[in-house]
Amino acid sequence: MFRRCSYVALVVALSGLTGSPVGAESFFGSQDCAIIAASRSTLTEARQWIYQNNFEDQAYVYLSQNGWYAIALGTVAKSEARAVIERGVRLGNLPSDAYCSTGSQYIQQMDWRTASSQPVGSPTDLWSEFDARPLTKSEKRFLQAGLALSSHYAGLLDGVWGRASQASLESYSRAEHNREPLNSDAAFLTMTFVVDIDEGGWHPVILDGLGMNITMPTNLMSVTDQAGSSKAWKHDQKELYVSTGRFGSEYMTEQHALVESNASFRDEVYKVRDNTRWVTSSKNSKGSSYMRSEYVNGAWSSVFITGDPSSKPELGLMISSISIERAISLVPPTDGVLLRNARLLLEEMKASENGGSGAGEVGISVQPRRESTAPDSEPSGVSGTGTGFLINVDGVLLTNAHVVDGCSSIKVNGHPANLLASSNNFDLAAISVPGAPLGEPLHFSSKSAGLNADITIAGYPLHGLLGGLNVGRGSISALKGLRGDEINLQISAPVQPGNSGGPAVDRFGNVVGVVVSKLDAVEIADLTGDIAQNVNFAVRGDLAKVFLSSNGIAFSEAREDDPMEAEAIAQRLQQATHLVQCSG
Repeated sequence: MFRRCSYVALVVALSGLTGSPVGAESFFGSQDCAIIAASRSTLTEARQWIYQNNFEDQAYVYLSQNGWYAIALGTVAKSEARAVIERGVRLGNLPSDAYCSTGSQYIQQMDWRTASSQPVGSPTDLWSEFDARPLTKSEKRFLQAGLALSSHYAGLLDGVWGRASQASLESYSRAEHNREPLNSDAAFLTMTFVVDIDEGGWHPVILDGLGMNITMPTNLMSVTDQAGSSKAWKHDQKELYVSTGRFGSEYMTEQHALVESNASFRDEVYKVRDNTRWVTSSKNSKGSSYMRSEYVNGAWSSVFITGDPSSKPELGLMISSISIERAISLVPPTDGVLLRNARLLLEEMKASENGGSGAGEVGISVQPRRESTAPDSEPSGVSGTGTGFLINVDGVLLTNAHVVDGCSSIKVNGHPANLLASSNNFDLAAISVPGAPLGEPLHFSSKSAGLNADITIAGYPLHGLLGGLNVGRGSISALKGLRGDEINLQISAPVQPGNSGGPAVDRFGNVVGVVVSKLDAVEIADLTGDIAQNVNFAVRGDLAKVFLSSNGIAFSEAREDDPMEAEAIAQRLQQATHLVQCSG
């Protein structure tokens, strides 16, 4: 049996490859041939061989005239085929009987992942037991990263789905859905992790001069120090620090000893010591520390990470991502099983919604939250939730029209509410809750929001999954919405289903917008092959005032005063922002 190899090793071994095999009609062209690594008598056996040897990202399968299935790993010029195959065999990356075929005996190319002999269920059957075999290595790596960020996985992001990866998904499914893992659980993890990547800007960072890379939330990390190959970052919102550098053996040893000394107890230390790699991790009541050193080109390249308990998820993913191989994006293939299942799950969730027709634009998700994956998260009869905020002392709240559209009854914090006015054009609605304790009203800003101005939003995203009121910060990214829409502003503050109707306030605590929608990252990834970064929208505060005035609803404005501290703004929003529940 030949040695299984990583994707990087395969690229090195087959550096003469010119690309993926082309369609059966041209049989790889007159000058090229396909590297055939194996042949199997059935498609099921061919599929098993591919998965066992971790070639799911590279393999193509062709049906031959003799009824056997040939497994191709790429094409190469005929003149270079012998040298390429010999090099691959010598490095252990190809079997000794590998050969190059012109494809003259092949009948057709097979879709080996989704053909009728697919093992155990179907990769698009959301409610079947989870099966990792139809996933590519990059999709498995993506799931490992999502599980690491959710604190369920501690291991390398190697794309190999073994016992540790399966146990991590089982732990995640029990914690999130109280069951053994289904394909839908992997799809839900995909949806939430895509949002995390979007909001945090999780991307590989190449550590210049170190021969290493690490994946970090680049939107939230700021460089605090840099000198030569040494560099340091700090998380903008948490006590999380990263530093890197090139060290001699003595200094590297001292630093690992310091990390080890941080542990409260000896059994809270993990160590690896060999000639080319040192790893030390420790923890105490104040948090965790981790250091990894790789001997590269005559010196020790090191990464040190430390964080308080609140940063455990981010710290876990960063630790798992450290690599001396080439940097690999976390984003899975847009035509793969994971994103396909995520879209199917999203469609099922939308199909279960009652009311709300969407914004009429591709990639926009503006419907109120209709949580179908957590059936116990809402009281009986509640079909969707959103957010509203108090605008006057008469108990009137402003929200989005789509939050209350088609509702047979509306409640605010459990209290019955009445619909006063609604505008589909502005996607705004005013509701009243007479006699309910709703705190102090928010004031509108007397000025329009400026480009790049700081804002804070509040709302009840993913109600039933996340707890209570959530507050987030960002800025005004653009003064127009999607495709030049003049009703909305583009904001970078994080928005999830359920945030709709929440306030967006400036640094003085005054309303400059009403949160309305976010760009659907899953759909945009499908359309463009990339994940949109922090593209969310709010109805302009000026238009919200026009809507209220035209309906005779009182509100107040406030002139600029001294800027408020972030905590004070959060307290103001906490008093005025409320959960809106819709019953269909």
